[in-house]
Amino acid sequence: MKIITDNGSLGFDKLHLLKEFFDVIAYEDGCYSYIPHGFLTTWTSQAPNFGTFHIGKCTGIGLGSECKYDTDAQELKIGRFVSIGQRCRFILNGQHPEEYVSTSFLSIWGMQQPPVKMLGNTILENDIWMGDEVMVLGGARICNGVVIGARSLVTQNQVLEPYGFYAGSPASLKRFRFKDSVVRALLESEWWKYDLKHLKQVQSYFIINLNGDTEYVLESLGKMSQILKSLQPM
Repeated sequence: MKIITDNGSLGFDKLHLLKEFFDVIAYEDGCYSYIPHGFLTTWTSQAPNFGTFHIGKCTGIGLGSECKYDTDAQELKIGRFVSIGQRCRFILNGQHPEEYVSTSFLSIWGMQQPPVKMLGNTILENDIWMGDEVMVLGGARICNGVVIGARSLVTQNQVLEPYGFYAGSPASLKRFRFKDSVVRALLESEWWKYDLKHLKQVQSYFIINLNGDTEYVLESLGKMSQILKSLQPM
């Protein structure tokens, strides 16, 4: 299994207070990422020696969560500031042939095997909050700022729009978290790309209610973006 971490990674922190529960990745700027023990697995519940897993800084995955890999062609990509609840499941492929006489893997029984379709990478962008026991199927893309209610099912190849609130089985859009203009301003700011030390210098903007006065909110987000760009030009 190839694990790709974010910029400035110092590797696994073997002395972290939560090491009993998580594989903890430390970063130069003081961020951490938390991967629960046993998260990466196969259909035989063993640690995979194939596949690729990406995880960004300031991201935490809840205890009891699992990601099942079938082949080395599959990747789970998780961005920055992602909060994943307990006992969530990522089924990256898990496909059976649907268009033929049998859905069984006939090769197991010594028969000719029809082709099985492969799903694309499963991608979680940035600043996402997933409730407990959410299941995400292969090929799904969860965009920036999405919130997913507990026990929801994100179906294969489903795309969840930025800053939407989704719930249900299958997960459906219930509402957007903010007005369109505020969503655009957040996406344009790309605040999650900046180092933690710079985000701390604009933290007063992070406690503004973004569903308040729209003019004030947009002005504040604009100022935040300008300050971040001056501190850390991209």
